[in-house]
Amino acid sequence: MNDFELVKDKVDIAEVAGRYTHLRKAGKEFVGLCPIHSEKSPSFRVNKQKQSFYCHGCGVGGDAIELIRIKENVDAYTALEMLAADKGIQLSRQDNEAYYRRKEAQQKQAALVEKANRHAAQKEAVDYLLERGITQESVTRFKIGYGEKNHSIIIPLVDHRNMAIGYAERFIKDPPAGFKGKYRLPSENPDSPIYNELFKKSQFLFNESNARLAVKKDQYLLIFEGQFDTIAADQIGFHASVACMGSSLTLEQGRRILKLAEDDTVIVLVPDKNAVGQASVKQNTDMLRGLNQKLVIKALMLPDRRHESGKEWDMNDFVREGLDRETALGYIQSVEVALLDLMIAQTPDRQLQEEYAREIAVAVENPFTKQIIANHLAEKWSANVEVVDRLLQVKREISIFENTKDIDAMYESFMNKVFSAASNNLTLGYPPLDRVINAGMGIPTGWVLDFLARSSVGKTAFALNVIENAALNLNVGCTFFSFEQQDSDLYPKIAAINHKISQRQVLNEYSNFRHEEYHQKVQTGMKGKLLVYEANRLTLEQMEDVIMTADERYFEAVEQKIVLVDYLGYIKATGGKAKYEGMSEMTAELKQLAKRTKKLFIVLVQTSRKGGDGSEPVSFDDARDSGTIEENADILLGAYRPELKGDLASRELIPILDDYMIQLLKNRNGPQQVTFRMKFDKPEQIIREWREGEKKELERAMHSKMQTFGSEEERIIYLREGRTAI
Repeated sequence: MNDFELVKDKVDIAEVAGRYTHLRKAGKEFVGLCPIHSEKSPSFRVNKQKQSFYCHGCGVGGDAIELIRIKENVDAYTALEMLAADKGIQLSRQDNEAYYRRKEAQQKQAALVEKANRHAAQKEAVDYLLERGITQESVTRFKIGYGEKNHSIIIPLVDHRNMAIGYAERFIKDPPAGFKGKYRLPSENPDSPIYNELFKKSQFLFNESNARLAVKKDQYLLIFEGQFDTIAADQIGFHASVACMGSSLTLEQGRRILKLAEDDTVIVLVPDKNAVGQASVKQNTDMLRGLNQKLVIKALMLPDRRHESGKEWDMNDFVREGLDRETALGYIQSVEVALLDLMIAQTPDRQLQEEYAREIAVAVENPFTKQIIANHLAEKWSANVEVVDRLLQVKREISIFENTKDIDAMYESFMNKVFSAASNNLTLGYPPLDRVINAGMGIPTGWVLDFLARSSVGKTAFALNVIENAALNLNVGCTFFSFEQQDSDLYPKIAAINHKISQRQVLNEYSNFRHEEYHQKVQTGMKGKLLVYEANRLTLEQMEDVIMTADERYFEAVEQKIVLVDYLGYIKATGGKAKYEGMSEMTAELKQLAKRTKKLFIVLVQTSRKGGDGSEPVSFDDARDSGTIEENADILLGAYRPELKGDLASRELIPILDDYMIQLLKNRNGPQQVTFRMKFDKPEQIIREWREGEKKELERAMHSKMQTFGSEEERIIYLREGRTAI
């Protein structure tokens, strides 16, 4: 039995996982919130029999050693040692001699760095660092030291686990005999061959450990060539900065950058001002885009300024002379514009410039970016922008005449719309509404339907009825962003609708041996057609990623056409902003997302109460209070339940029992400002039409029942609670 098997045999996976999250027993397994990613509904499962864990939310799984490795940010052998120490297990070196050799080298390296840092206060080091504009805070933060032997500034090289794996030297005086240059890396140091096992330049990013935490809070991830520029950028607030320690990124470094970046991160290339650095912009852009086409890449192009020696200023020089973060942000521009400027500076021939500009423009899909490129070139070339538009094939507007159509073209367009609606448009499953929305032609994908109501009115019930109609009647897929409720709360509601029973009956039936039989019916109707995503909050970019990934990985038998959002207020601002300046800004972006993904977005909106209780009609004023959402909605619905009004007498309450009023406030094509009286079956969470004679029958039954109560208070309690208790 080797060390790994020995340790795994002695540890309890549930005990290890319990250090990071609270677990509860669920059958043969333990369940809890995932300690690896953020979630509000438990999807992390631990199996003691198999001594393994798996998270259904993030897809990560493994044994106790793997969990320690991930949580403690260490390698597998360090995780092994930690568990062994807990259990008092003696490990044998022969299982991994190379690992122990590396570990000893790492410990020696950390000791050398610590020693060098203690010498950083020597005058020679202090004078040089002050001259470079490096503050004492940075000396402490980056553990910068001084090497007396070679008169060199020592910059520790720390890996992604925050462990020292080497150091770079910047020689203040002449370099050691046999070495040319001012900088030396571990791989170039003949005195430290063993450290080459630790430091691999092609796989290393300077400051990765600090940047990994900072990038979660900052919109930008800056990529420099050298360490001093990275340290200088950190001093003015760009804490999410790394250096590749060369002019061009390697493929391994590119992959590490992708792992660092968040969904909304803007990657900013900051090249040196020399020819090699400038040329690296295109090479690095092409390499990163080759790894991920969706990356947002920009460039920070510092002004042209030189030392008396002729050397160009770098970030370190500008920071030393007072550059701040806000000013630096002004130098960030589209990477395509940066490439054009570099090309113009290096290629005086106008014909070659035009050919290169066309090559850049062809690769750009965003028409707005193309217009920026054309405007920029027109200014650089002092040319007419229309001439540049033709050169780059930029189309800014459509000729007015192209929009004119005769009666035959109008007829053809209308019939195409009719045939397309019959095969592609969607219904909500509420016949009275479906008969008038969009002139009864159904709702096209790419539209946004906003459903407004106050709390406790039944917004989720409306949404779940739409899902059932989509899955069972339309045979289309739906993704439900449930920011408001957990999956364990949603399932009994879905089951109640599916079985046409109350939630109380669902709980009763699922508590006995028939639960698998009951689930089978729900599974038959919903499997492969409904995907529920739980998270506290997401940006629209993150939501788009979920939607597109669901198309690829989940919706195989049916097409995903509907996206439900519960509810609007949980969507996060994008682009590093703390929040949207106005809800209208968010709803405009939401509308664009619906168009891009070609899905029908149904968005639940919590309206302001204004002292109301959900018993009064929703108005356009409510929509405006919720962020002028009517501007960007194709369909705007409101809902209220008259019976929610608290001061009604029993005789007033009976005529409006179970009434669910849906208002058509905005209809892109067809009648609007229409109200439909529906029935809300609270136990079954079903909203439907009143059947013929059903309303009068209910009223007669309730009037008769009222005679059995001795007081008005008992009548009210029965009508509000007893009759519909679940």
